[in-house]
Amino acid sequence: MTDRTSTLNRLALAALCSLVMAACTPDSEDDYCNHHYLYHADHQDQVGNFTANLDAGGQLLVTVELPGQPLASQLLENPGNVYQVSSETACSSAEVAIESIENGTRASYQSDCGSDNRVEQINVGLFDSLDSLEEVEVVITTPAAQKHFAISRQCDAAIFRLQDHRKAP
Repeated sequence: MTDRTSTLNRLALAALCSLVMAACTPDSEDDYCNHHYLYHADHQDQVGNFTANLDAGGQLLVTVELPGQPLASQLLENPGNVYQVSSETACSSAEVAIESIENGTRASYQSDCGSDNRVEQINVGLFDSLDSLEEVEVVITTPAAQKHFAISRQCDAAIFRLQDHRKAP
């Protein structure tokens, strides 16, 4: 066997071993971010909810529900503590309504962004304002699309798979 053939055989064997090891490595179900759907239902009573609805006429309605946040109402009075809108032209100042609910606080914000305004992004800013909040479930609806995801302090990216779609045995 030539040196070149021997080297190629060793490389092929190394590649095969790498593939076998990767295939045999168990998928860690305790990886909170990648397998969040396994845990999400168990802690939903501790998760904040953020819903934004932008209609075709440019009306923006944002609703936030925060569980067990007794001091949140002062922070929630300022929409800038809750969300920021990136758009071609500024939306009108939001009308704010805050109320106590059974398990926490609800805040609603309504503003007019204009029917001809291009809203590019709605950023959830709750983590910057509320250190005790660990996770927020987000639903953003526009005339063109709807996004449903969660953001967690423990994860680097948004979590889009929130439900376990596997069939029960």
